[in-house]
Amino acid sequence: MENSDKNQPIADKTEVHVHEHQAPKQFWRKRNLIIGAGCLVVIVLGLAFVLTNKSSKPTNQQSYNQNTQQSTQPPPQVNSVTDWASPDVYTQLPECNGQQLLSAMPLDDGTNYDFIPLGLINATGGHAQPSDHPYFDFVGVDKVMNVRAPGNVTITKIRRISRVVKGVSSEDTSIYFMPCKQVGFYFNHVHLGDVLNKAFPASTTSDQLHNCQTSTPPGETVTDCYELAGSTVKVKTGDILATVHISAQQRGWDFGGLDARAKPLAFANPKRYSGDNFHGLTPLQAICPIDYFPSAIKEQAFSKPGFSKRPSSSRCGEINQDKAGSIQGNWYADSSGGYVGDWAKLLSIVHYNLDPSVALLSAGGGLGQGGILAWGPTSSTIDPEPSQTTVGTLYCVMTNAGDGRRSDHNYATNHHILLQLTDATTMKAEYKTGSCTSSEQFVSPILYYR
Repeated sequence: MENSDKNQPIADKTEVHVHEHQAPKQFWRKRNLIIGAGCLVVIVLGLAFVLTNKSSKPTNQQSYNQNTQQSTQPPPQVNSVTDWASPDVYTQLPECNGQQLLSAMPLDDGTNYDFIPLGLINATGGHAQPSDHPYFDFVGVDKVMNVRAPGNVTITKIRRISRVVKGVSSEDTSIYFMPCKQVGFYFNHVHLGDVLNKAFPASTTSDQLHNCQTSTPPGETVTDCYELAGSTVKVKTGDILATVHISAQQRGWDFGGLDARAKPLAFANPKRYSGDNFHGLTPLQAICPIDYFPSAIKEQAFSKPGFSKRPSSSRCGEINQDKAGSIQGNWYADSSGGYVGDWAKLLSIVHYNLDPSVALLSAGGGLGQGGILAWGPTSSTIDPEPSQTTVGTLYCVMTNAGDGRRSDHNYATNHHILLQLTDATTMKAEYKTGSCTSSEQFVSPILYYR
């Protein structure tokens, strides 16, 4: 058994061996076909795998583009009404350079206009003391006017004002705008156009952007709300910002300005004027916006009738008329009130902004129901020149013939007011019936302070 292979005929082994060597081409062809088919399968499977992965996975360039897509997109435009900026966005404005920062009157081309100078007095209508802004004035006009951007500016704040006077409600709006970092301007008593209404919706309830204060001047309830102080909208010269219906009830709108670079106004008590008008600018830095236009536009404005009686030294008017040691200037019926405080506690003895030869006493309240009494100044203790008065002397003012044109008729007629400085910063005042006499004395005076 174990030698069985040896017992096999040699021819059998030889036959097998001879078969391998007798057909070598067929053997190698068959093996190569098998190997080639296997390689082809591997290649096909590999290609399928690569294609599958390529369709589901980005290339390096695709991956880079996807990861950087947000950073390579242009930033959103600031003037889009849906974009909001941080409250300090005004600090990103360019530095102010020079005074020519505005380029066109904010009116439709060809509009005839006049101005009311700085220092308007309206005792019970918001300005018991000289106003810190001039006004556009349109007499005998009844139409809706556009209020346009006077330059390429950034709108930084909207102020909404509601009033209830004798049960009748009314609302208007102020627009605050800046051409550069240190200077701001504003329009009061306008009605926003569609674009700004969308940019500054009144429905916001954010404490940061919705700061309301209520005051109660005689016969009124006034609520002021500063809306969306952190929002900004960039506009170009001539863009329509708002409208105003000019009529006998509203002859124009306010146009004010403040400049952080300006020398502060030298009021007797600057602390009374420290309230923030907007973005850190205060009434101490109030300026005449007409001075910020090109020369031709500025001179055309100052040629208007409203400025015709102004001296060249103060042709835009005066806000501060305080004169230390005299009765002239602003007074307050409490020790802590301010320029934008309770109207009923405000008093001023100044010169008429349209005609400085006329003296005015304006009381927001307290002295009677509040109002204006005007006189032509004399060198006497009756109807004195305010700037020439002194401590300790008793003065009496009343409306003299020909000067009643600026007095409030009901307030001034058959009335007079006694005034006396007890020291340089304290004054007694009393509203009395009848005309001034040589034997006047106080009965129940009100104390006013600088």
